[in-house]
Amino acid sequence: MHFVQYVDNLAKISDDLNAISIIISELDLTDVVGKEDSADIRNFLSGEILRRADTINNISNDIYIGGKEYKKKYQEAMQK
Repeated sequence: MHFVQYVDNLAKISDDLNAISIIISELDLTDVVGKEDSADIRNFLSGEILRRADTINNISNDIYIGGKEYKKKYQEAMQK
């Protein structure tokens, strides 16, 4: 079942992106861009990364569901 491995790998990537998002949200960029811009940049980057993680989760779910459906159809075909 290769699709299970793909789903597992995508879940790990999504978890990593969530962790990166948390790290970015904690960064202090005030010395570089100022206080207001620092918060805006952190929020933007963190939100973008979280959106990517959500996209990966959706793809992962689609692969898992598709793989289960394929397996079921394959088993039904083999029984005939």
